[in-house]
Amino acid sequence: MKGLILKDLYYMKNNFKLLAVVFLLYGIMFINQKSFMFFPAVMTMLIGFMTLGIITVDEKNNWDKYALTMPLSRKNLVQEKFVFINGLCSLTFLVTFGVSIIILKKFEINLLIESILFLLAVLVFLNLNIFIGIKFGAEKAMIYVFGIIAGIAVIVFGIQKIFPEIINKSVELIPKLNMTMVGIVFALIAVLLISLFYLLSIKTINKKEY
Repeated sequence: MKGLILKDLYYMKNNFKLLAVVFLLYGIMFINQKSFMFFPAVMTMLIGFMTLGIITVDEKNNWDKYALTMPLSRKNLVQEKFVFINGLCSLTFLVTFGVSIIILKKFEINLLIESILFLLAVLVFLNLNIFIGIKFGAEKAMIYVFGIIAGIAVIVFGIQKIFPEIINKSVELIPKLNMTMVGIVFALIAVLLISLFYLLSIKTINKKEY
């Protein structure tokens, strides 16, 4: 798996100049806005989308077919993608989160919990992309995932229009919730979803014909 990770790191290295420029640009915007979550959120999502680009490149170059001529299993190919994308995005978030603390000189437990919830939401989104990319192809993955998100948004908007009292009462309850418990429950759900996407990805690639 080490060789597979190095291969993807070399791909990211080719985008280093772009990353450096974007990092500097959003760093300046972050300092001006003084929004704690702005910098970690933008950089984590940017790295996430760039890592998903690796799946597209691999697909166009028929990488999986070539990789399977080496002493690698189909499971190894899936494992590497999940480890690489989740690991790099988590590392990016931790670094930028630390930078936010140093620059803004503030730290609150609620900020930490909210930040972790955001990271988990991003990871669930990315892992769903990996699974759909393996099953239907990388180019269709983003369309399907954004379609799912749009569908959820339409349902929520519809509920808000039809049952506004339910939404209003739900919003009023949020400040009263124990954020620690919310974080634990959300984390468990996120881990279960990521595990499900991982298992489904392995099942899918084992049935795939090259």
